[in-house]
Amino acid sequence: PDEIRILETRTVSFQCNCNRDRLSSILGSLEIHDLQEMIDQNQPIEMICHFCREKYYFEQPELMRILKEKVSIS
Repeated sequence: PDEIRILETRTVSFQCNCNRDRLSSILGSLEIHDLQEMIDQNQPIEMICHFCREKYYFEQPELMRILKEKVSIS
């Protein structure tokens, strides 16, 4: 049988690289009418990271800022 040699050891830990800016850019990738619909519902939007389960909430003023940025780029 082949011999196994350990060349290096490392501490392993779970880290998620999600953050508010990343999720904001995901919202910015939505269609304009979808963003407008979210704003019109006048409710905070909850986004949950599928890796770490961290919850992020986006209120209407932030959604409107994301929409304005998207419209100005288009």
